[in-house]
Amino acid sequence: MEPNLSNKHTHPTGILLVHTDGSSRVHKNSYGRAGWAYVITLNGNTVKEDSGSYPWTTANRMELLAVINAIKYVRDNYSNADMRVFSHSTYVFKKGIRSSVNDSFPPYDLHKQLYLLLNSPNLKGKISWENISNDGCYLHDKADKLAKQASFKEKDIRLWSLIENALKDEN
Repeated sequence: MEPNLSNKHTHPTGILLVHTDGSSRVHKNSYGRAGWAYVITLNGNTVKEDSGSYPWTTANRMELLAVINAIKYVRDNYSNADMRVFSHSTYVFKKGIRSSVNDSFPPYDLHKQLYLLLNSPNLKGKISWENISNDGCYLHDKADKLAKQASFKEKDIRLWSLIENALKDEN
């Protein structure tokens, strides 16, 4: 049986489809180890998958980082391409894509970064957004799995622990 690539979502030819997800090993509003991931496809073929992790953060932050990193990849490699970004994160839709440079809600740094990225002159294609459910879309499930796996990556976790310790030593 062929995997369900889209549920009810259409896959237009020539548009990059970007599935993003963030994951936390604790409750979504609590701090702990967490990961982000994205899967980008074009005409049914995977163009790029990527993921990363942080040792002490929230799932909402990871949801935003997944979107930011995916859009950065598109900007740097397919700057003229139109894309459809899929996420199931209410946080991304209510606060992330409506953010501005001067937003007063955390994480300030990511809201500013997303705002600047979405308004970058180097990102020439159109972006559409689609809220996707967590119920069996193959590409979203793949991003979800990558984000969960990333939250266990010891290399990233050790790196961020070293950075945090270095910052503590400066104070």
